[in-house]
Amino acid sequence: MAEDITRQSGPLDILVNASGIGIIKPLEQLSLEEFQQTLQGNLTAAFLLVKAFLPGMKEGKKGLIINIPGVLGKVPMAGAAAYSASKYGLVGMMQCIREEVKRTEIRITNLYLGGVDSPFWDTIDLRVQKERMIRAEEAARAIWFLCQQPLSGVVSEMVLQPFNHQAI
Repeated sequence: MAEDITRQSGPLDILVNASGIGIIKPLEQLSLEEFQQTLQGNLTAAFLLVKAFLPGMKEGKKGLIINIPGVLGKVPMAGAAAYSASKYGLVGMMQCIREEVKRTEIRITNLYLGGVDSPFWDTIDLRVQKERMIRAEEAARAIWFLCQQPLSGVVSEMVLQPFNHQAI
């Protein structure tokens, strides 16, 4: 896929890593398969994307990578051991890659979104108030905002979350 895209369009200017699978359940109910599935979807997939597209950015010495670890990549929550492990891993991996590219104009941003009204919540057994969540269009505007920042600097991280979306 990366070779086809690069051949057709040249190296990417912007890579938005918004992959995500959410399995939210207490550790004693979490299977090894679910834990590994979460790591595959949230961490390994991001690794493969960055590994595929970063060489073109390095060659051009510029680019923007936006990762969306979600707020559970910053602040833990009961029942989110697998999800948080994968998203904390994403943050750590990208911090290391930021060190590898610091002599280039490749910028790396983590956008910590919380509670976006999307199909992500359809399979999660957690009482939430979707009407109080961030709308997908608002999340997209935050991503667009990050894409428009001047090349002379980088927004290392941004947090956007609703006031409260867990059911009372």
